[in-house]
Amino acid sequence: MGAGVVLNPGTSIAAVGYVLDQCQVVVVMLVNPGYCGPKFMKQALQKIQTLRQLKPDLHISVDGGVNEENAPQLIASGANVLVAGGGVLQPTDTAGAIAALKACGGARGPQ
Repeated sequence: MGAGVVLNPGTSIAAVGYVLDQCQVVVVMLVNPGYCGPKFMKQALQKIQTLRQLKPDLHISVDGGVNEENAPQLIASGANVLVAGGGVLQPTDTAGAIAALKACGGARGPQ
C-alpha cells in the first residue's frame, strides 16, 4: 500500500507538487473520468517525462485509452504502469490485444 495522486488532463503537476515527495504512485489520466473523447493527449507525455525527472522511483500509471498504438510512447516517456480496459476488452481478439500490449513493453505478466 502506498500514497498516490491522480492527475486529470487539466491538472498540472504543480497542483500536487507539495505532496509529490510523499507519493509512491501518480496516475496520469488521458481522459477525464467518466467521459469519452480524445483517447490520447500529447501533453500527457510531457507530464510523464516531468514526473520521471522529479522522482525517478515513482510508479507512473497511465489510464484512459491506453492501447498497443500509444503504449510505446507512454513507456518511452517514463510510464511503468499502463491501465488498458477498453484497449483489451473492445477488440474481438482479447488475447491478441493483451499480447500486443505486453509486447510493447516487454512485459512478462500472468499468462
